[in-house]
Amino acid sequence: MATDLNERIAANVRARLAGAGIAREDYYLGSGMSERTGARRLTGKTSWTTDELAATARFLDVPLSALLTNVDETVRTAS
Repeated sequence: MATDLNERIAANVRARLAGAGIAREDYYLGSGMSERTGARRLTGKTSWTTDELAATARFLDVPLSALLTNVDETVRTAS
């Protein structure tokens, strides 16, 4: 479940970055993550922390809930 959840969040963040035309390198710098950490988050290989999600939402200027779209379905399916 954790991997599916991380992958859904990562997909949401990647979609937001692409939609805004933001390069991953700019995202890493703007969100305060190292390239390695950011890359692991964006591939869904590592769990997001709440601080990272909040920093990402601030960087993208979207509500935190926008990054959690379709996550509820993953949580329900795993129950």
